Amino acid sequence: MSDVTAKNPVEVLTGITKSTRIAYVFWTFLGLFGGHRFYLGEPVKGLAQLILTISILGIPVSAIWWLIDAFLIPRMVRRFNQQDLAERTRPGVQATTIGLT
Repeated sequence: MSDVTAKNPVEVLTGITKSTRIAYVFWTFLGLFGGHRFYLGEPVKGLAQLILTISILGIPVSAIWWLIDAFLIPRMVRRFNQQDLAERTRPGVQATTIGLT
């Protein structure tokens, strides 16, 4: 199997992907504040989680949300990378905008 076929198609075309490992690092250290959501391109949900954590009454809700996200991170990373690939490979996008030149 060649290196090209062994890699994720997003990496082959752009060299840029979001990493599940990095997302889990953000989740571990900044998860209650929505850090992993900001990393994965979900700023509205990240902001909601941040506001819930800052408010004293929202901490239990944010903690439950944080635990559920532990199981959702692989899917969120996959969805982000697939959407990014679709956006970068749609007709009319020049190679210079996706970093191929």
